[in-house]
Amino acid sequence: LHGPIVVNIPELFIPNVFSPNGDMQNDRYLVEYNGSQPFFLEIYDRWGRLHYQTKNKMQGWQGTDLKGRSVPEGTYYYRLRIGDREFAGDLTLVR
Repeated sequence: LHGPIVVNIPELFIPNVFSPNGDMQNDRYLVEYNGSQPFFLEIYDRWGRLHYQTKNKMQGWQGTDLKGRSVPEGTYYYRLRIGDREFAGDLTLVR
């Protein structure tokens, strides 16, 4: 098996890159989920510091820390719980 592993659940799309640079394209990291199970998303940096969390599937991360300050470009990590399912992986923030 070669290439990326894709999680294919029809009601769920987890992006792996976004660019919060104000150009109105991919400015938010938004998990697309159209199901009705409870939703909880957390975003961490590589040192394990929490930068974002939400229970609102319509609210995306805008590349800021918990105090609203822009975080640097780089790799971040998500933890996502939907109902009794858990997902985790990395995402890239590009400015």
